[in-house]
Amino acid sequence: MADAALRWIEMLRRIPRLPRKIDTMTLHQALIEAGYKLDARSLQRDLNNASRIFPIQRDRKTKPYRWYYPKDYLFNLPALSPPMALAFSLLKQHGERLLPAGVKHQLLPWFKNAEEILNRQAGNFQNWRNLVRVVSDGMALMPPTVDEQLQNQIQEALMSRRRFKAMYKGRKDPEPKEQLVNPLGLVASHQVLYLVATLWNYEQPVQLALHRFHEVELLDEPAIIPDRFDLDEYIASGAFGLLRSQETLELKLRISKARGIHLLETPLSADQVVLEEDEENLLLQATVPDTARLEWWILSFGGQAEVLAPESLRMKIAATAEAMAARYDAGD
Repeated sequence: MADAALRWIEMLRRIPRLPRKIDTMTLHQALIEAGYKLDARSLQRDLNNASRIFPIQRDRKTKPYRWYYPKDYLFNLPALSPPMALAFSLLKQHGERLLPAGVKHQLLPWFKNAEEILNRQAGNFQNWRNLVRVVSDGMALMPPTVDEQLQNQIQEALMSRRRFKAMYKGRKDPEPKEQLVNPLGLVASHQVLYLVATLWNYEQPVQLALHRFHEVELLDEPAIIPDRFDLDEYIASGAFGLLRSQETLELKLRISKARGIHLLETPLSADQVVLEEDEENLLLQATVPDTARLEWWILSFGGQAEVLAPESLRMKIAATAEAMAARYDAGD
């Protein structure tokens, strides 16, 4: 009796949800390999009996028959605990955009089940979703619209390390251009999803915004991966701050205590040093990537920050400030 119950659990666990299906022969072989002894007729009888209790369905258009669950059904043994349900709820709220489209659809029953479990809870777990938020460190921008089918194809190419052809419209391109893309990684930055990739046979990585793809065609060709490419190292280099050069800068900055005190807790770099200049100002030194984002960050402090070094950056910030002042003067 116990063996039959375990066999049923294994049988039910191996039946997929739509659009996937499993035929009787494949299911029978899987159970045999799992150590259960039964013939095909016994399995068919078990499936017919189980279909009276569970919502498994049979595709009668093919033989051997193929079995499946409805796409929104979740055979969940054991049931999600409230902490696990909360984890799924937070994943849906904050990380759903990064999931491959195929995986996201497969997780929909789990997301639904998690919501049902949390809605039945009293107290802490039910309220947690209303007490946690993720806030951007910049302007709150709406994310661009990404074609879900194209995103799914791009993610499939990335996971299978395959090249693909694409029509891609760069920010300055009047029309989409054909590109041969070698996918290397996917990065979310400031509400935008970027594919890090190389184009054609070049080795220099570039960043391609997913919402600018217009057509994608997967190829049966392996992607060309640059030697020793590491996605984390690429990000740490400052690439997503719009890298100006491969050189680093020895930044020296005078900044008011009121605006710069947070840098004691969240430093710019591992070698950052902050000294107290006087009652109002701090002196900061740090080795940082040469990026456009660094310039935007310094300018965001207005008159409460002054670049002391390097001289090239000081002159660039000063020129920008003069241009801004001239624009405002012209408005008068």
